[in-house]
Amino acid sequence: MVHGVSRSLLLDLLNPKAHRVSIKPLKSLRSKIKQQVAEALTPICAGLIYLLRNRSSFSLNRLELQSVQFSFSQFGEDLGVCRLADELGLDKSVYVDAGAYHPIFGSNTLLLHKKGWRGINVDLATERVAEFNRYRPKDHNVVACLSDTVAPVEIAHYEIPSTDRVLDPRNPEKLSIVGQKPIRYSSAITTTLTAVIEESPFRLDEVQYLNVDCEGNDLAILRGLDLDRCHPTILSIEAFSNADREAIEQILDPHGYRCEVRIPPTMIFVRP
Repeated sequence: MVHGVSRSLLLDLLNPKAHRVSIKPLKSLRSKIKQQVAEALTPICAGLIYLLRNRSSFSLNRLELQSVQFSFSQFGEDLGVCRLADELGLDKSVYVDAGAYHPIFGSNTLLLHKKGWRGINVDLATERVAEFNRYRPKDHNVVACLSDTVAPVEIAHYEIPSTDRVLDPRNPEKLSIVGQKPIRYSSAITTTLTAVIEESPFRLDEVQYLNVDCEGNDLAILRGLDLDRCHPTILSIEAFSNADREAIEQILDPHGYRCEVRIPPTMIFVRP
């Protein structure tokens, strides 16, 4: 006897074939246990998804949970970018996020980061870059105000920090993208995206994904990148008007880019 279990029974359990014990009941029992565990965990998982992100009142069954895809982007752009990266065979490459805002909330690069990518995160707010230093210490995180030239500029800050933007002196409109009035102003000296990459640990030709999300200043930032030396395979950029979309395509077309996905206001380009 071993703690109340006979030696023969113990051998039967360890080697059912040798002792002519059918394994079908064991398989059936295992299947029933798995089903019961799945049924018990399904509402818990659905509740966790609700608490973590969805905040929706509907429940999810087990098959629906198996189909759930997590996105950190505002409109799911990261899912499109990751799909394209997989299709193009890009693995653990380098990204540049211009107007990165936050390492988690609304991030177009977090999914890539969790897959082993590393890169450069640029934002004009010191406190936001501090969050990148906290959550992505192996990335190169930079406080910088980007444009196509080096020049002094005025920055408008709003109640929604993600809409802070560089003001265009030729345009008297100072409202944010969502129509809010500034709550304060600050000043900065701009730099170019090319300069930021050159001063980083990464080479210009290493960049495989570029995201530009700078609240209406996106076109100027794109102009500040030397696309002859830096040619990311995937490039996403916001465009809020037909004029912006046409101007972006005029810059990218000569370099072999085509618009592969549109998730308004974001256009995702691929360079084969």
